[in-house]
Amino acid sequence: MSIKCWTQGLFPAQVMRATIRIVCELLLTVAVLNQHSNQTDLFCFRLNKDSEVKCTWSPSINTLNTTEYFFHLEEGSNELFQVPTNLTLVTLERKILSAGKCYIARVKANNTELSSLEFFIEDIVKPNPPANVSAKPAPDDPTIIMIEWTKPTNLDSSVNFQFELQYRMAGQKNWTEVSHDEIEVQAISYCLEDLQPFTQYEFRVRCRRDGETNRKLWSNWSAVIRAKTLEASPDAVLDVWFMRRGLGSITLLWKPLEQHQARGIIRRYSVSEWDAEEMSKVTNITCCNISLSETTRHVTATAYNSVGATEPAKLNLVEGVLQPRIPYKISVYTRYQNGLGGPVSKIVYTEEGVPLTGPQVSIYNISQVSATLLWEDVSLSLRQGVILYYTLYYVKNPQEDTRQKVINISSALHNFMLLNLEPESTYNIWMTASTNRGEGKSGPQLKLKTQASHIAIGKRIVLVLFILAAIVLCIFFGKRCFYQRCSFLIPQWCCQRIPDPKIIRTRLQQNLITPDHFGMVENDPEVVKVEETIPEIVVQVPLVTSDSLTLTEANSSTTEDLFHPSMPTQDTDNSQQASIGLDKQLEEQPISTKLPGRNCFISGYEKHFMPSPEELLEDEWQLDRKEQWLGMVELQQ
Repeated sequence: MSIKCWTQGLFPAQVMRATIRIVCELLLTVAVLNQHSNQTDLFCFRLNKDSEVKCTWSPSINTLNTTEYFFHLEEGSNELFQVPTNLTLVTLERKILSAGKCYIARVKANNTELSSLEFFIEDIVKPNPPANVSAKPAPDDPTIIMIEWTKPTNLDSSVNFQFELQYRMAGQKNWTEVSHDEIEVQAISYCLEDLQPFTQYEFRVRCRRDGETNRKLWSNWSAVIRAKTLEASPDAVLDVWFMRRGLGSITLLWKPLEQHQARGIIRRYSVSEWDAEEMSKVTNITCCNISLSETTRHVTATAYNSVGATEPAKLNLVEGVLQPRIPYKISVYTRYQNGLGGPVSKIVYTEEGVPLTGPQVSIYNISQVSATLLWEDVSLSLRQGVILYYTLYYVKNPQEDTRQKVINISSALHNFMLLNLEPESTYNIWMTASTNRGEGKSGPQLKLKTQASHIAIGKRIVLVLFILAAIVLCIFFGKRCFYQRCSFLIPQWCCQRIPDPKIIRTRLQQNLITPDHFGMVENDPEVVKVEETIPEIVVQVPLVTSDSLTLTEANSSTTEDLFHPSMPTQDTDNSQQASIGLDKQLEEQPISTKLPGRNCFISGYEKHFMPSPEELLEDEWQLDRKEQWLGMVELQQ
């Protein structure tokens, strides 16, 4: 069905006769499939290089009510035309479009733009599906099929194509995909490997322009084709058993192989019989039973297809000759009118022994205090009986500690989590298997080392940080730290602080109070000021009104006063006067550095380097300047 739509004032004169066709049948299908979709994914395409352009979009509302759309086509900033429609697909004739020009398609509803698309008409050609798709099995490998095809012809021959392949077993629903990344560009064949022998497969192929990113511009899938792989030798052993029906009547039976086991058409069976001395005869039959001679002791059965045969199935018919510690598989089948059902089987022993080895242990996961272990069943030929349980042994640091820890584990399990291990420790682990006759030999040993504990790592980090902090503090307070610690090792005077002569100024100050017998002196004595450039420590040696002179302590409780001069008190006379009769008084009394009334504190360091009082009295220079030494004259800078 086609509908002609004319729009006034929107077409150039040469375009006014163009026909806008709307395909209703295709449109209605799209509307039904997308009636519950809110997407408005505008998509324009062509079926070949000379065909019209089809633009389609999804409905804009979740209802079945009719919506009026407006389709706009623009070239650059010029709007070529707009078409009102109630459908969601518009077909534009080829003659109104030109190659090499960029067009913009827009869809609006209720004055709202729903979607837009830019395109060149040469880039939106949707290729046809690959043609002449065929498949055939490889002549020398029953697991390979070769698929071939030809490129589509609706695009220019210069266009490069990428291809995608899907396949599945005949009768199955889901497809397996071979991506375009695995198939070379411009390829026209592909070798599909790892298939099942003598199995029917289905195939289909599609293509796209090389580099195309819009999945909608892939071609449709080609028609589905089929091919079957070749036969291969059977991959199984026949299940055989026998029955006795009265005296001298023995019947041998077997079950046909499944298709995946037969891997071809089983054409015949071969049965070989042995009596007490040697093989008596070989019989070729179809299926699936044969009567045996009453003297038959042993028998084998083999199945053949066109390629090869199964391994012979062996059966001992003589009672009492079954061997001990050898596994025998007992199977029970249900016979139906149309054949035999599936078997119920069990492994049995005429006499059991202990296993010849234990399981081989491997590590699945390991942490600081646990480890998950895996193992496989002991090989059937090494079990020598029905395994009842496994025993897990582990020992920490076997060179230092030989005490073993033991855990019994059910034979139905194939993994176990070992708990309560110690962090950063080495363990030796092995397993044994036990039957009703006892415990078997040990399996291979496994060495396991647990991870370091997070707590231990944290403690190490804290310890390192603490040491670093201690080093920083010792460097920062190194001098004081050294003084505090060295006092236990060396004399006390060596650890005491010494004033720095560069920054400390020594000041010898004397405060005098005139004694009663100096009252006749009318004038103050002359004060001599001396400039000192050596230590700036200020020491006050005042003279008090007592009968003897007192030397003020420089620091009686702490060494900090050595760096800070003492401030005079309110009772101290700052005039620093002395009587002229002081010399006479000093001549009448012996001079001593230890004055009565208060003890002078002198550090051990000072005692070590300072002269004794007797040495000072004998020093002529000191006697000549006794006024300065006793503080009677202030040293000023």
